[in-house]
Amino acid sequence: IGVLARDATDLLLENIIIDSGANAGIALDNVQRFESRGTLVMDTKADAFHCTNGTRDGSVYGHTAIRPGDDGFAVVTYGGSELCENIRVYGARIRQGNQRGMTVVGGRDVWFMQPDIDETECAGIYFSSESSYGTFGVRNCGVIGGTIKNAVSRAGISQGAIHCNGRAGSLTTPSGEVLTNTVEDIVLMAPKIRGCGGGIRAGVTFDDYAIGLDAMNIDMKDLRVSSSYHPRAFALGGKNIQIRGGRFANIGGQFITTVGSLAGYLRVRDLTIEGVCADAPDAKNVFLFNDAAPNLDIAEVEGVHMWKRGAAITAPFNYTKLTAAQRRIRNNLLDGVKAAEPPTLVLSGKTYQMDLEGGAYAEGAAGISGSESTVIAADETLAVIFKPSRVLRCTWLATRQSDYSKRADITISGDVTYSLPAGTAGVDYVAVGSSYYRLTDVSGTLNAANVAARSISYDADTNRVTITFTPVGALNARMQVIGVG
Repeated sequence: IGVLARDATDLLLENIIIDSGANAGIALDNVQRFESRGTLVMDTKADAFHCTNGTRDGSVYGHTAIRPGDDGFAVVTYGGSELCENIRVYGARIRQGNQRGMTVVGGRDVWFMQPDIDETECAGIYFSSESSYGTFGVRNCGVIGGTIKNAVSRAGISQGAIHCNGRAGSLTTPSGEVLTNTVEDIVLMAPKIRGCGGGIRAGVTFDDYAIGLDAMNIDMKDLRVSSSYHPRAFALGGKNIQIRGGRFANIGGQFITTVGSLAGYLRVRDLTIEGVCADAPDAKNVFLFNDAAPNLDIAEVEGVHMWKRGAAITAPFNYTKLTAAQRRIRNNLLDGVKAAEPPTLVLSGKTYQMDLEGGAYAEGAAGISGSESTVIAADETLAVIFKPSRVLRCTWLATRQSDYSKRADITISGDVTYSLPAGTAGVDYVAVGSSYYRLTDVSGTLNAANVAARSISYDADTNRVTITFTPVGALNARMQVIGVG
């Protein structure tokens, strides 16, 4: 080891140059309160700068690592030691790393400010708990600004330029603190990601046992490998993820892909995507929810501007694996035109609300499929809400749980007329100023075996019509919106 400090307090490292070595360049082992300035480490066989065994309360300024044999800068807490924490690294430069650029593999409150990372064989930034080394989990860490270029050049490694993953179980420090092996509360504030290597899976990966990602104003560009391998911007399988702002351009694959472990919330808002799916013209989707995610509460996508830039995107959102209650996809643009949006079925109090106010839909015959059915209890209702200027066509299917032979199956259409319709006010039509919104039973019957009743109302304050269906007894129910215009 070029420089080893063990069990030290109030340590200063300044203007140190280490040129080659059979082990780490600089290693801090149980060091309390330290400052490092202007270190240059080249051609080591292990980490260029390694903090471990409870090292804490330190600042590192101007560290440079060139061709490190392992990580360029690493904070690692192994099982059986106290947690490394409260470390800030400012303006680190990592070049041609044999493993990762900068890592927290067990640690708390570690922040990388304005890192400059170029060419790493694995992830540029890495937050993880590793079973192979028995390391602790990660808490409250992040990246502020900086640039990560050409990360993950090693084929088959399948990491992100910024990579986050935890694991099951927990570890206990010698002082008695129990910490799960999860990676939690990661903040990415305005980093730039440029280019990539052949082993990259995504610009940002947030995998199993990773909880709490806040990604703000990421600037990602040129993630393209080949015509047969398509890295995406985000590969997500963790819990409670928020992506806000940012610009993403020239991405080989989809913007987001998810797996079944996705849980809690996913919120994507107010960002610009240009030239996504550049090398995957058969993908057709910008957002691809690959698997059913039973532990996902909500996936919200709002205020996203997508520009094809020549890519063959036919449907920006592939949401068929999500239930209607899980998704809120609204107010997004594709080439400057409002993108088609799915209806959403939301339980509000005792009413499942399908609010069609988001805009025009191109659902086709599939509508909300049978796999997205819900159970409506005897004291719950279903409401379809929309502007009275819209033409509506939908199908309401319901089977009483206690008796599957008692079935309601009806297709209705609704439109505006200026003459008094036939039927019953509040059931077949409602007054809307000087006009009426009327419902027509196209096929089937609503009240078969007294399974359900229908009403219609208009709220002048919100300018919305609501069609409400009230069941008699608990129902297995499905509402299919065939068209809204």
